[in-house]
Amino acid sequence: MQKPELAKADYCTIKGSVQGTAYGAYVEYLLYTAEQMIDTSPDWRAPMADYLSDHMEYLCDPNGLGTRDGVADLLSQVGLVCKAENIC
Repeated sequence: MQKPELAKADYCTIKGSVQGTAYGAYVEYLLYTAEQMIDTSPDWRAPMADYLSDHMEYLCDPNGLGTRDGVADLLSQVGLVCKAENIC
């Protein structure tokens, strides 16, 4: 991983910054990977839930990714749900 700090970044702190843009690209690639792996085998749901759960603030942002079609569906597939505490 070229930028390991993005794996555990605090979205609420970096939102709107250059690092926030890089973080968004990281999480969007993670979403793409999760979707591909789950399509390959349902056994990937639990590992992908672990990876995605660290990024719920970004994934649930009502002014960003959280409004995109498919994000809520993918989160649901891995057993995750956006909650009030997931919003900055």
